[in-house]
Amino acid sequence: MVNWVLNYHLLHNEVDEAICEAKRAICILREFNENGLFDNDLSVFWEGMAWAYAKKKDFENTLICLEEACRYAVKYD
Repeated sequence: MVNWVLNYHLLHNEVDEAICEAKRAICILREFNENGLFDNDLSVFWEGMAWAYAKKKDFENTLICLEEACRYAVKYD
């Protein structure tokens, strides 16, 4: 559940693996995010998943992920 794993998959065009890794990380982080401690991390993983969907040319899911990334980024700030 570290961001470099997600980036590794993206840089090697392993988009399905990147999406899987991001979803797993988001699931885990949400469980422990009661006080907003992981809002920044959640934003980063949502953004990474958006990048993966964009590489697949799945722009509907790209936008959904970017909206979630923004939602957590705003909460973090």
